[in-house]
Amino acid sequence: FPGTYIISKGETLASVINRAGGYSDRAYLRGAVFTRESIKKQQQKSITEMVKRLERQLFTRGSVEASAAASETEVEAKKIEQEQQKKFLESLKNIEATGRMSIRMAHPRLLKGSSYDIALEHNDNLHIPVNNSVVNVTGAVMSQGSFIYSEKLNYKDYIEMSGGYAKYADKKNVYVLKVDGSAMKLSQGFTRWNDSRARWELTSFSDDIREIEPGDTIIVPEKLDRIAWLRHTQSLTQILYQVAVTAGVAVVLF
Repeated sequence: FPGTYIISKGETLASVINRAGGYSDRAYLRGAVFTRESIKKQQQKSITEMVKRLERQLFTRGSVEASAAASETEVEAKKIEQEQQKKFLESLKNIEATGRMSIRMAHPRLLKGSSYDIALEHNDNLHIPVNNSVVNVTGAVMSQGSFIYSEKLNYKDYIEMSGGYAKYADKKNVYVLKVDGSAMKLSQGFTRWNDSRARWELTSFSDDIREIEPGDTIIVPEKLDRIAWLRHTQSLTQILYQVAVTAGVAVVLF
């Protein structure tokens, strides 16, 4: 029984799911999307702070390089770079956080009392989609697309189905936006991004999470050093990862 429910103080997720009649037989629990307004505000603040830090880095370096320009050609080139930087920063500033929290769903009986049976807040939202059998591939590949999921395929197989890596693909930093809202780096083993600690962590052995699952999005980033004014920008890769996690989108440089 989907709908809006009035919650009592301290009521938990399992309780409301029971009140809603439980899951339908088509529910895809791994793809459950839980969003919270207070988390959205925190995520938006984090994105704003990251963009401001990046803006300071680019402005400081751009000012130094512009003052050191020795010819009219170099000055003009720096102006073009500054315009590119401005457009890039504007695209980041327009990104909105989703407020999504990564949770793991189970039968209400198993969920009750677990660490994921969280106390609910006003305006919390839970969406449980129907079964999803698609894997998406985006970023620096020859042909971005969506493919039917198969347990026999790994992330490299899906990239090959997309025509392989593009010329400027950053093969060392391929990652996947998991269907549950988390992110995992693929090219250096099975790891998970911990958003609260801003670092990659090993997945617990107790987790039965597959490398690629239905509903996942594989992202192949571009090499940053191909763009002159990004070569010396600190932590940009980490910033783009965090934006992807908090906003659910992959940032395209150009």
